[in-house]
Amino acid sequence: MKLVSRLCRAAALVACLLPLACGPAPGAHGGAAADDQYLTGGVSRYYQVSPEQARQAVAATLRSYGVVTTAAVMDDEELEIDGLTPNGDPVFVEIEPMTDGTTQVHVRVGRYGDSDAAKQFLGRFEAHLFRQL
Repeated sequence: MKLVSRLCRAAALVACLLPLACGPAPGAHGGAAADDQYLTGGVSRYYQVSPEQARQAVAATLRSYGVVTTAAVMDDEELEIDGLTPNGDPVFVEIEPMTDGTTQVHVRVGRYGDSDAAKQFLGRFEAHLFRQL
């Protein structure tokens, strides 16, 4: 009976923590920027801008942080940028056009994904983006 009780408590704990680990459902769109989505240790947001506008704002943001770009790959319409911060932390940015006229920007900072740093990056990205508009 103790084993069943422990298993029930463990299942309840997992059920409570699972939504925190998964974040919002993929595909949530809205406004200028939707709620954050957490994917592979990074943060994704959707913007009502063209992929080119997003690319220019990402480039300005990377420069402002002193990030050195180590790779940039264009695959179909999706752009992936890898870089290193001045202290050697990896940065990954993905810009992907969506079918409804929005552009998804996904940012991962650090080897294991620092969501606070990714949110800070997106905040600065938004400042650069809205200066363009």
